[in-house]
Amino acid sequence: MITAKQAYEIAKEWMGPFALVSAGYEIDTHFIFLREHNRGKLWTDHASFWIDKTNGALKIVSAIPATKEFDLMQQGKPLNLAEMCE
Repeated sequence: MITAKQAYEIAKEWMGPFALVSAGYEIDTHFIFLREHNRGKLWTDHASFWIDKTNGALKIVSAIPATKEFDLMQQGKPLNLAEMCE
């Protein structure tokens, strides 16, 4: 099992240097992080990064999360991103 902080670091690495993590959630099987990407002066939700809790494997869900995945994410426990940055 990996921790939320480890999952956050994995997601940030895959997101790239010009992205911000806008939200994080924990569900039974995954940690989920939303990415905001800088496109000029506009920041937009771009993709969700699902990190498997057992092995840290990454699954990227489309730029606009599919309804099923979005519903699962919203049922999850919100993560405190400020704690991840410490």
